[in-house]
Amino acid sequence: MYVVYNQLYFNNNKLKMAESKNYGYTWNTKLIYDGGCGSYENPVICRNGSHISIAVDWYTYRRDLQYICSDDNGISWNTMNVDTTGDIGINPSIVSQGSYIAVSYCDYDNRILKLAESNNNGIDWNIKVADSKYQSGYCSSITYDDDSLYISYTGDYILRFCIIDKNGTLANISELCSADDISIPFINRDGDYLLIAYIYGYTINVVISDDKGQSWTFQKLDTYLYDTLTHSDVIKDGNFICVIFYVYGNERYLKCIRSQDSGQTWE
Repeated sequence: MYVVYNQLYFNNNKLKMAESKNYGYTWNTKLIYDGGCGSYENPVICRNGSHISIAVDWYTYRRDLQYICSDDNGISWNTMNVDTTGDIGINPSIVSQGSYIAVSYCDYDNRILKLAESNNNGIDWNIKVADSKYQSGYCSSITYDDDSLYISYTGDYILRFCIIDKNGTLANISELCSADDISIPFINRDGDYLLIAYIYGYTINVVISDDKGQSWTFQKLDTYLYDTLTHSDVIKDGNFICVIFYVYGNERYLKCIRSQDSGQTWE
């Protein structure tokens, strides 16, 4: 289990990784880079064997999308610039399979959703526009199967979803719901099931598809009238679903809402 984060200490930014080998009971931390006055914002991580991949919004006087990787379980690291064409790389999300890597992110200059793909462990990148509608893609989350990439994202007060097939063709864009206060959605996949957890105002919500995004069922899980909700996540394993989110108010804590029957009932 891995977590990557930016540590700010007296204007000195450090990119760090925490690793747990016992399901989160204990953790070991490693310093990846000392960024000085630059900031490693919104880092995300995934692992494939001994290869660890990180996508990050590197912020100095502008924003660049960077790819940081290790082939030796985090002992040494390499950095590649993925997209440096302006204010780029906000809120990235990353997946990998073998030598293939995909990163969804926001082109902040143009307010559009982009996708960067590499077939050789991040050495070379192919960049395309996933959704060119203005104000799309400010926050995105990506998952995959052998056939397609699946991206959930927000923009212009709309929760969106798109499919990109294995040939790189944009197969579908859906507008799932419209609201004026949707936070970063998180998508996960289990077989034909796709699940998106998202926060709308004071409510934590999940939208579920059992046919790879052709149809969706929406569920409001809980409401917190006097707190702020942030950073939702969703996990599915068989019939078990777990939605995790952060509650920020007089008390600050992580909350978990679970279902044992594929979302029919929640506890």
